[in-house]
Amino acid sequence: MPNPNSEPNSIGKTLDEFRQYIDPQTLIFSPPDDFRTRNDEMDESYQLHKIKVLRKWESLEDYCKVKILKWGYFKLPNGKYKANHYIFGWKKEGLTLANFPYFLEEGVEHYILWLIGYSDEKIAIQSVKQELENLGFDLEKTAIFRNEVKNLSVAGFPHIHFLTRK
Repeated sequence: MPNPNSEPNSIGKTLDEFRQYIDPQTLIFSPPDDFRTRNDEMDESYQLHKIKVLRKWESLEDYCKVKILKWGYFKLPNGKYKANHYIFGWKKEGLTLANFPYFLEEGVEHYILWLIGYSDEKIAIQSVKQELENLGFDLEKTAIFRNEVKNLSVAGFPHIHFLTRK
């Protein structure tokens, strides 16, 4: 299956291109300003999605908490929706295949671990590593990182990226 984020006659970024900008201690991904993570088409789709979400939701964080962690929600007086973890209970983590993946070489998949209220995210990361291994992914062929604050797409919802291949 072709990478949904590939451009015709173009090769996406390799895992090593990502790894070179990841601090192994903090897992912070700090690429140079000209390092593009998405191609133009995927970036445009993502920007349009954010606009659409913010027409109905108080924030991207609220939308993601409801869609990913299955939190409850309620309608505000302004007509927008807001996440509420008191309705229907709540989860503190969720692993998803990226809806707007980075522009990656063929065969690399982009997962995101979304976290709320984790005191030790190393435990959550270890859990995801085990889950990916169980699914047949090679952890030697995996880049794990978080974006710098200035590059966070959903700033109020901590998340960690896993770029991996089988």
